[in-house]
Amino acid sequence: ILEYLTSYFMEKRFSIRWWDYSTKPMNLNGRVWIGNLILFGLGGLVIIKIVNPIIFRFFKRITDYQFKVATSIVSIILITDWIFSHFIFKLLRIEVAHSTGDSTEKIAEEIKELFSSRTVFHRRILDAYPKLEYRTDKIKARLEKAKLDIEKINRMVLEKVEDTQNKFKESEKIILNYMTPVEKLQKDIIDTQDELIENLLSDEHDLEKRNQLMEKLAKSRKKLTEKEKSSIISIIKNKEK
Repeated sequence: ILEYLTSYFMEKRFSIRWWDYSTKPMNLNGRVWIGNLILFGLGGLVIIKIVNPIIFRFFKRITDYQFKVATSIVSIILITDWIFSHFIFKLLRIEVAHSTGDSTEKIAEEIKELFSSRTVFHRRILDAYPKLEYRTDKIKARLEKAKLDIEKINRMVLEKVEDTQNKFKESEKIILNYMTPVEKLQKDIIDTQDELIENLLSDEHDLEKRNQLMEKLAKSRKKLTEKEKSSIISIIKNKEK
């Protein structure tokens, strides 16, 4: 929870994502992942079971004066580090906001070049967080625009596909209207045969559907035969006249 909240608030405060676990398995929004949780848990056990007893034994051996001196030195180091870190983070936020780069990669290069030419305190930030992700309002706006453009393109493609399908159906209806009864029966027989073959090749073995298709095919063939006979009789009668 602490790691997740730290990542969230530092990103909001400095427009930077200090670490990203998006490519790791079992991550939560790229801020925490199962591997680090396990490592932190093991590290906590090591500190509690091994490191703390050693430190407590050391404290028992030194005098109160030595303890106060050591505490003062550590406090000064921590406060100094906090002051410099806060100053560097503030500088970093200003540089990111005024960057001329129009992408995360360009801004990253600008900031790293700036830091590499500064003091050891600046370089320490780069060493601690080598995979900084800079997220300015300009980049966020570009990403949002790209997302909207992609959604718009997807909608246009879907509309085109639907329009093409509708036109195809209309064309099919027009063709069927111009077909003779015999041609319609022939087309119906071909479609039924294709469907029957597909049913025979499938692994489902739908016997009921197969019987229905065979019955439909037999009826269509019978109608076609009758139509052909009727056409032949009509031709003969016309010739006799």
